[in-house]
Amino acid sequence: MEEGTEINQALIDWADIIFLMDSENQRLFFKKFTTDKEIIVLGVDNTYCRNDPELEKVLKIKLKNWVVDINKD
Repeated sequence: MEEGTEINQALIDWADIIFLMDSENQRLFFKKFTTDKEIIVLGVDNTYCRNDPELEKVLKIKLKNWVVDINKD
């Protein structure tokens, strides 16, 4: 998905698993979308700016069990 792509029901239907930053994002998500997909709340504060290097570090740790590192040698 390209940066800036707006989430819509078609993307939700396409996804296997949905990752949300925090419980506030989860609340907002369910106000707008319906799904029976697995939802994982990462427990990451929504205080980071987009492309923040610290956020990238936190997300790599939180997502390590679900994401394959294609840049790994």
